[in-house]
Amino acid sequence: MGERIEVESKSAAWEKAASLFPFDYERNEFASKNAGYPIFSATDKTNGSFICDLGCRLELNIRHNDGTESETINIWIEDRRYTAAEVRRIIKKQRAELDAIDAIKRAAECNPSDASEQVLKVLVTLDLAVREDLQRFGW
Repeated sequence: MGERIEVESKSAAWEKAASLFPFDYERNEFASKNAGYPIFSATDKTNGSFICDLGCRLELNIRHNDGTESETINIWIEDRRYTAAEVRRIIKKQRAELDAIDAIKRAAECNPSDASEQVLKVLVTLDLAVREDLQRFGW
């Protein structure tokens, strides 16, 4: 199994690939068409090294000219950042869920015979999860 590296963006993955891939490379149109994803081959055609752009990761397949064993390095793109708009959307949705949970709790407290114990357990669990998410975002 090859080395695994994680980065937070596609551009960071290509920067890391450029620092690790010891050869100049260019897009190989024929190989890309056959594979269905972009492949970049070493410009030294006798070498056989190449990079596969698999969307969620770059796979570097490096064949060393000195006869040592070939290696595969995977650079995984793990974008964990949220845009401000995504955070606002998540918070808005979770606030609406909290409002709905509070309304159901109030109704159940007013008329306990209408609310089963199981429904209350689900509501409490959901309530805690939503509140934890909101807290994580600082709300």
